[in-house]
Amino acid sequence: MDLNDILSSTTSGIIYSKLGKGDNVCDVVVANNKSDIIIYNKSKALRISMNSIPHLKRATMGVISLKSKDSIDGISVITSDTKNIIVVTSKGRFNMLPKTALERTERNKAGSKVIKLNKGDYIKNIFTYIPNTTIKITHPDGTNTIVNPIDIPMGSSVSTGVKLTKDVVKAELVK
Repeated sequence: MDLNDILSSTTSGIIYSKLGKGDNVCDVVVANNKSDIIIYNKSKALRISMNSIPHLKRATMGVISLKSKDSIDGISVITSDTKNIIVVTSKGRFNMLPKTALERTERNKAGSKVIKLNKGDYIKNIFTYIPNTTIKITHPDGTNTIVNPIDIPMGSSVSTGVKLTKDVVKAELVK
């Protein structure tokens, strides 16, 4: 939808998407039509062009992005400047991959595995690498750890990544 639809909202707000039974909003991103996005769930990710998403009016249902029985956990934007992506798992494993490791495809596909997951582990977040940022990790006990992306070695989709921290409740990119 157009950014103007959000910017011109009234003080009482607007309905920007119609949700079906059992649906919820997991993420909102602002991206131009020259970008790609990564849509991911606990085990797979899909990279699509913004141009493959139909331009809809607000308060519409939307279209299927990642075809899966599992819910969508997040979205990341890939710009022309993006070189690498970072996968963070719930067990504190990190994997850096070139953006080309996740091939662009069409929406309504099953997606692909971007990291080899150990038993009981799952994708927590996928970030695009931005120089001069860090990743703030929140642990189950409420403590935080800062991970510098330059400490994450380049991996591959068949790698489990490197263990850099204990279990992850939340991961966020910090400037």
